[in-house]
Amino acid sequence: VNVVAEPEEEEVALMGLKVNLADQTVYPSSFQMHNHCVACIANLWNCPKPKNFETTQAYAGAGTVGSTEACLLAGLALKFRWRQWYAKTFNKT
Repeated sequence: VNVVAEPEEEEVALMGLKVNLADQTVYPSSFQMHNHCVACIANLWNCPKPKNFETTQAYAGAGTVGSTEACLLAGLALKFRWRQWYAKTFNKT
């Protein structure tokens, strides 16, 4: 795919390359947004609250760049939750 960009567009894109939104010490609001998104998904999937939820107000979660990574992580989480449910339901240890 060929993409033609104006010089001004390239300048803006290059400025964005210098920003590391993953650094929570520099951009604390991006980390708050990440926690909010994880909480929304956790509530949507009826995830149990962690034991330390009252102090942290956060669910465990990982940020991903693309939907493929997100789907793979969600699938793994579902697999482990299913494995625990199955062991408990059918007395498997």
